[in-house]
Amino acid sequence: MKMTSFASSATQDLMRLASIPHRSALSPFRCSSQIPRPQLSFSSSVQGFTSRIAIERKGRSSIPQAAAVRQLEGSLNRTEGLRFAVVVARFNEIVTKPLLEGALDTFRKYSVKEENVDVVWVPGSFEIGVVAQSLGKSQKYHAILCIGAVIKGDTSHYDAVVNSAASGVLSAGVNSGVPCIFGVLTCDNMDQALNRAGGKSGNKGSECALTAGTADAMRRCSWILEEYPVSEFLVLPGHHLYRMNYQKLIETHRKGKADITAVALSTARNQDPGFGLLKIDAENQVLEFTVKSETEPIQVRSSRNPVEIASIDKWSMGIFLINRDIMLKLLHEHFPKANDFQSEVITGAISRGMKVQAYLFDGYWNDMRSIKSYYQANMECIEKSNLGYNFSDRDSPLYTMPRNLPPTLISDAVITDSIIGDGCIIKRCKIKGTVIGMNTRIDDGAVIEDSVIMGFDICEVEGVQRSSRDGKGNGIIPIGIGENTHIRKSIIDKNARIGKNVMIINKDKVQEGDREADGYIIKEGIVVVLHSAILPDGSIL
Repeated sequence: MKMTSFASSATQDLMRLASIPHRSALSPFRCSSQIPRPQLSFSSSVQGFTSRIAIERKGRSSIPQAAAVRQLEGSLNRTEGLRFAVVVARFNEIVTKPLLEGALDTFRKYSVKEENVDVVWVPGSFEIGVVAQSLGKSQKYHAILCIGAVIKGDTSHYDAVVNSAASGVLSAGVNSGVPCIFGVLTCDNMDQALNRAGGKSGNKGSECALTAGTADAMRRCSWILEEYPVSEFLVLPGHHLYRMNYQKLIETHRKGKADITAVALSTARNQDPGFGLLKIDAENQVLEFTVKSETEPIQVRSSRNPVEIASIDKWSMGIFLINRDIMLKLLHEHFPKANDFQSEVITGAISRGMKVQAYLFDGYWNDMRSIKSYYQANMECIEKSNLGYNFSDRDSPLYTMPRNLPPTLISDAVITDSIIGDGCIIKRCKIKGTVIGMNTRIDDGAVIEDSVIMGFDICEVEGVQRSSRDGKGNGIIPIGIGENTHIRKSIIDKNARIGKNVMIINKDKVQEGDREADGYIIKEGIVVVLHSAILPDGSIL
């Protein structure tokens, strides 16, 4: 049985840098594997660690059997009895008030009762940590949202306040044992702050509320662990792109009689994937585990191997197969207040001498937690040589979700090494090495190279918008890509309106740039046009 992990999560902070909505990893697709024996799974996020737990039922056979599919999301959907506190800074109230309103609207949307949310105002972001810690220690709340806004000025005061606010919120969570969610905006100017408080970049207060609902989700959803007659739980990060046969992983876990099996990359990588470093012996037993935390690296050594022996280092993939009884003990008995699954729960299991072994994976794997890695994954899927993830693998195909869209219409266009979604209208243009999302409109003379076009979920009658006005006498630019526009090495987020004769080519080769007010940013040399941005005719980026 081959199963595929193909999702992107909340890596909210990194992916939302470009206001990219959370979706399946490569934009034109909303993919799911064709799995003959689907497993029960649910997703959760524990302090930014987004996980999918797959449950495998016991059976008479030694071969693992899968249950019927049932999806459960660790979120605010189960809000009965949950209480939240919101600590809000009054300084920069023009920003913090919309952030608070976004958080409260999210709570209302998910049926959190108003009497179960307490709002506490403090003078500024500097004071948030002290009040949050006091509220946490009262043991009245399941999570505390910390909302503020610090805008950079001409002095070093900004750095002092930002550092104090961040360390204060972190300390409040550690000392009180209650998740304290950091929702303090740190911006270069007021435009950036307002964009993040309900403007072009969404409302970070709303995102903060969602995070509060899922910070302790794995533990709060542990009733699933107790309810189902299962043997093991498979914990998966939700922002990876790879194809793995989980059956082999399960068989290796059982054969080794391990308490926990950690999946690691068998081949060396130039960069740390960010899930820690495993030191293993010749039999793949984990001797030592080093993982990053918010403050400093955490290194633990297994008490099962007190004597130094020969070992090799392998990067962890953040994937763990855990025995059911061990999972329950770790979450409820050994670490009942832990908020981070990897840096607290897994490291704790190793230090306690539990049998933790490694399973080495040698296939394609991409961790899409940044703009650059997301872009590279898209480009690799269309390369003829050095093909990354093969979406056309006949042994394990992927299918898009069914849509009621017309077929794509292509009129005298030159298209090479590209993927085109459904419902597009592509006129006399040139497209090379590009992923084109659904409902995209591309006009005559456009040239698009090495880019990702997210697509559109808005439909407009062609020609109507050009003839209408925006109140200032200007014609409104229609959705899509206008005539004679040139786009190179860029990501165009959904519903962008790009006018005629626009140049998105990063002609000055800028590596980092924040022009949210103008509808785009640049990350690691990649231009990202933001969601619903409008680029007037003749714009040069």
